[in-house]
Amino acid sequence: MGGLLGLFFLIAILSLLHISHDINERTDARSRHLFLKALQNRQDTIKTNLNDYSDWGEAYLKLHQTIDVHWAWDRGNLGQSLYEMFGYDGVFVVDGNDVTRYSVVNGKLRNQKAEHWVGEPMLKSLRIALDGTDGAAIVTSMEYHGQPAIVTAAWIRSGGDSVIEATQGNPSLMIFIDVLTADELARAGREYGIDELHVRKPGEASPDYRQVTLSLPLGNGQVTMAWRSEDPGHDLIVVILPLLIFLSLFTALVAGIAMRNALNKARLNDENAFLLEQNRLALAASERRFRDVAEATTDWIWETDDDLRFIWLSERFPVITGYRIADWIGRRVTEFIQEDRATLEEWFHQPGHGGHRNMTHCRYLSAQGHQRYCNLVAKPIATPEGGLSFRGTATDVTLEVEAQARVQYLSLHDELTGLPNRVRMKEFLEGKLQSRPTREHPLAMISLDLDKFKPVNDLFGHGVGDELLHQVSARCVPVCVISIWWRARAAMNLF
Repeated sequence: MGGLLGLFFLIAILSLLHISHDINERTDARSRHLFLKALQNRQDTIKTNLNDYSDWGEAYLKLHQTIDVHWAWDRGNLGQSLYEMFGYDGVFVVDGNDVTRYSVVNGKLRNQKAEHWVGEPMLKSLRIALDGTDGAAIVTSMEYHGQPAIVTAAWIRSGGDSVIEATQGNPSLMIFIDVLTADELARAGREYGIDELHVRKPGEASPDYRQVTLSLPLGNGQVTMAWRSEDPGHDLIVVILPLLIFLSLFTALVAGIAMRNALNKARLNDENAFLLEQNRLALAASERRFRDVAEATTDWIWETDDDLRFIWLSERFPVITGYRIADWIGRRVTEFIQEDRATLEEWFHQPGHGGHRNMTHCRYLSAQGHQRYCNLVAKPIATPEGGLSFRGTATDVTLEVEAQARVQYLSLHDELTGLPNRVRMKEFLEGKLQSRPTREHPLAMISLDLDKFKPVNDLFGHGVGDELLHQVSARCVPVCVISIWWRARAAMNLF
């Protein structure tokens, strides 16, 4: 008996260790997925921004056909703002002969060659790759001074402007480089719940905590990313393992004193093992629930300029509204929200109120033409020009509004026949009586009670009874009482 108990507790401890290891592995895999998703989002953003700047008729004139530093730098069209707003460490314009004609490094106008950053082989490979995309932006990565960097390149094109005459020769390149410094990595990691995200250097000492690593291949090598694991398995072991050890010792002592209690203690151990498994299943269900909630959230994020025109919309916008993001960039919020324009603008520009603004049950039309509702939350942001832009969220509450309307309707109407119910009839009669009917304008009430309705209902079933009530409300009442203009269902078979 003692050997069996010992074997049982050994299995329980090993199971606990296995569960702990499995939880840690799944948690680490999820954090790796979050890191790769964050990196992909950053690559998509820089690629989108480069397409906006490179496929531009004015940029084609000022940076390809000629180099106008005044237009690019002094007027801020391709200058310091790219570093301050997006953190792009290198911005280069390379002509068709691979000569760097314009460069901005760390937000400063510099005379540096793009080859010093990406190297001649990568520059050539970028040009070859762009031939395959017809000049549309491509994105790759490289190692720069021990840190990963995102590199994106595109041809400078006229943006489809038919007025601009294309020049012969190789196209010029526009290159954006975003070096992920240690501070940027740490900040990005915190945004995604990844602590102490950094590049692991060769020979770096192992920390005194569990660490997650990921080899990140780059265009000119690879780096190893590392961050602190959440290590939920450790917490599980710290709590459960001492309890299991104590329980095994206590059970062995009791078994030695009284063998007759051995079966009861074994049953208790089985229950504990079952609860442990239930905890594991609950943890797995909780993780699935978290993912489902994150994917099904009804919030989408927006940003406007000082004229209340959309300048940015999150990826949830098309999922919820059905519109493409490009359809609404540059259009005013007052076009989207179906409220009085003056009232909406007054809500945005509340004098003396610099905090968050909230507006509930705002109406808008989806791309399919359906009426929908959302709750708006807006925060004013002062612009460098002294204006006031806004950022905020929109939470879809269509189902909530429709449910409230449905509840309001059912509170005053009979669900089966659609007629006003007893509450609505009482309100109607009270209103008529308060208006004091006269001989010339009397108030009359007719009560129609269906005779022997209960036997019909009991004999043929509730379905037949409901159909009978429905037919009476829809057909018999208008025929029997020709001049009636208001009717209600006051009870089960009373109209």
